[in-house]
Amino acid sequence: MRSLTSGVVISCGAAFLSATAADAAPRYRFDLPAAPLATSVARISAQAGVTIIATTPALLAARGPSLHLDASVDEVLTRLFEKTPAQAIRVTPTSWRIVARRAVQTGRRSRPPPSVPIPADIVVTASKHVVLLSAYPASITVIEGPALTRFGGTPDTSAIARLAPGVQSTHLGPGRDKLFLRGIADSSFNGSSAALVGLYVNDVRLTYNAPDPNLRLYDVDRVEILEGPQGTLYGAGSIAGLIRIAPRPPDATTRSGDVWLGGTVIAHGTAGGDAGGVVNLPLFGGAAAMRLVGYVARDGGYIDDAGRGRTDVNRSDTLGGRVALRVPLEADWLIDLGAIVQDIRNRDAQYAERGLPPLTRSSIAAEPSSDFFRTGYLTVSGRIGGVDLTSTTDIVDQNLRQSFLPNDGNAAALYHQSDAIRLVSEEARLSSRKGAVLGWTAGLSVLDSRTEQIRTSLLDGFERSLGRAHNGLTEIALFGELTAHLGSRLSLTAGGRLTSVRLVGLASGAEEKSGDAAKIPGGSEPHFSGVRHEFFAVPSLALGWSPTPAWLAFGRFSEGYRPGGQTASGIIEEYDADRIDSLEVGLRLAAHGRARLSAQFSGAISRWRNIQADILSANGLPETRNIGDGEVRSLSASMRWKPDDAWEVKLAATLAGGTVTGRDATLDQVIRTSLPNVARDTLAASVAYSRAIDDRHRISAGASLNHVGRSVLGSDSITSMLGQGGYWLASGGVDFSVSSSTISIDVDNLFDSAANSFAFGTPTFSYDDHQMTPLRPRSIRLGFRHTF
Repeated sequence: MRSLTSGVVISCGAAFLSATAADAAPRYRFDLPAAPLATSVARISAQAGVTIIATTPALLAARGPSLHLDASVDEVLTRLFEKTPAQAIRVTPTSWRIVARRAVQTGRRSRPPPSVPIPADIVVTASKHVVLLSAYPASITVIEGPALTRFGGTPDTSAIARLAPGVQSTHLGPGRDKLFLRGIADSSFNGSSAALVGLYVNDVRLTYNAPDPNLRLYDVDRVEILEGPQGTLYGAGSIAGLIRIAPRPPDATTRSGDVWLGGTVIAHGTAGGDAGGVVNLPLFGGAAAMRLVGYVARDGGYIDDAGRGRTDVNRSDTLGGRVALRVPLEADWLIDLGAIVQDIRNRDAQYAERGLPPLTRSSIAAEPSSDFFRTGYLTVSGRIGGVDLTSTTDIVDQNLRQSFLPNDGNAAALYHQSDAIRLVSEEARLSSRKGAVLGWTAGLSVLDSRTEQIRTSLLDGFERSLGRAHNGLTEIALFGELTAHLGSRLSLTAGGRLTSVRLVGLASGAEEKSGDAAKIPGGSEPHFSGVRHEFFAVPSLALGWSPTPAWLAFGRFSEGYRPGGQTASGIIEEYDADRIDSLEVGLRLAAHGRARLSAQFSGAISRWRNIQADILSANGLPETRNIGDGEVRSLSASMRWKPDDAWEVKLAATLAGGTVTGRDATLDQVIRTSLPNVARDTLAASVAYSRAIDDRHRISAGASLNHVGRSVLGSDSITSMLGQGGYWLASGGVDFSVSSSTISIDVDNLFDSAANSFAFGTPTFSYDDHQMTPLRPRSIRLGFRHTF
């Protein structure tokens, strides 16, 4: 999104088609009720998939007329503003600027506007039908893409977590982490259970029961974070919430691109660097467009291994890219075809040991890991009669390999784990036309997940199987949601999802817990297989009340679920489905008229039944079990303030806490402990300054401060005593731009904190607190970017 420094952006998050020249502009059916001009412009932007910029927020404060006509964007904007002191000026084939009429007469041209971190109003695309941010009756955080690449950090989900305190993660290493949201966390380890947080690129589902692939988020328009449960629209794997990434779409009107290069110096470690580029190419005379993103990065190591006499062992290399092809078939139909590829190779684990020098451990072998991620997708969207159709098909292939060195005194043992994950999903939905007063969506979703997990141990040169598990899941679901306006200030949103799940399990190379394993004909290893069917009905209900155009009070009830399955870690075991329901209330203040302040406050309480958790088994490898029932409570607040056109201040904080009550296997008694890996309090504060020196030069600077509170590693009687977190992190940076080139210097972890971010490094037979995962030391990145 773009805006002048003094302006406000009102735009659609995903452009659905590209406009042609003015004399061949596509026409749309606009049905706009009488409403504030800001609301009407947002509806036009959403329906036509264009960007509309207002140079002064006050220009959109007045009430606009009711309009019902077939028209181009130029024509409807002319009608909308004909009796106001404003006028719409076309800047590019897909963008317009709203200016005061007297400003039009000067003939002066303005510089292209820079990004605004949170626009006045945008369409919440994760709602799957048109809902404006100012009217969305639930907690949501919107992060603009450029914010993800600031301060020298890695532009992945760790950057999202810094900007949105409600998002938290483990710190096993790139490609191995679990994500949590709103204090809903099951365990700190990776097992067979479905993810807690849904991860999407537009409508493309990236994961189901796999770790976060840690995709590098270059060339991203924005990220939407919806707190959970989100079972109505997104089904299993989203009981804690949803992270939806919206990349910048291909543009058929212009050839453009970016290239960047950066070098990073890490205190107490080796240097690293990153490079990449983006190219946007119109094809066939503007009949289609392609956007290519490619990148390579090396994150320098900073952990020393005294046992092997090596330094900086935890180097990580990432290579990846995206390709997106957009083909408008006609005015109302669009095809999007694309692929995402990324390879992560971690040379060693990133944990250290207490009792040794800082950033040091002692071991007899490396513990490398890798995560190879591939996905391809096809999205077809268009209009049938008076409704919109969207169909998305995607295939995901993810391969994760890990090696573990147990810390039990046995120097000759080594564990290997290989996870092969294949996910195929299809969703077809109908929804109300963009800009319609009544918002609704209804659809059919089909998902097929196949995983194969192989675990072995290598002892004195002999390899022994610890289990080979195949898990198959087929999910068919019908879903729908409707938003009705009960008067001018009150809205009611109701939804539901009906899901049928078929589970298929097959395991070998291990013993069944029941001891009644069948024998494979002609073989001698134990074997188990089974088929289960599960059915879920998930409702949701939300109420929104706007006492003024700037304020929205909301309440929401929602449910979520995760199907059962089986796990094999020396012993084959089944686990059952879990369910969660949540009640949330909140208040949102939107930037409105001349106001430069926006804010959001919310509180939620969730009841979690039959919690699935990945725990460490007796042999030190994760297995999935149902550990009991729990309750989660959270409070969150965020604020954005622009005291003038150059300065911006942001503040966000979360308080979260949860407990689980279940039977502890070690003590053989019922205990009540905290949910793991959930910081009791988190804080993100930032200040930014940006000023144009003249027509060619601009300077920008910013600083951020993050706090991550204390949490525990696990929920059993032993790991619940292992603490982590409780640290502060400061970062900052300066950019200097000359025309289309920018030089930047960013500092991360300014005060070189070595605090423990995660109290776990490798599977272990004897639990203690000597392992820790320190923060990456102070790093300084010098970067160069050129836009063409």
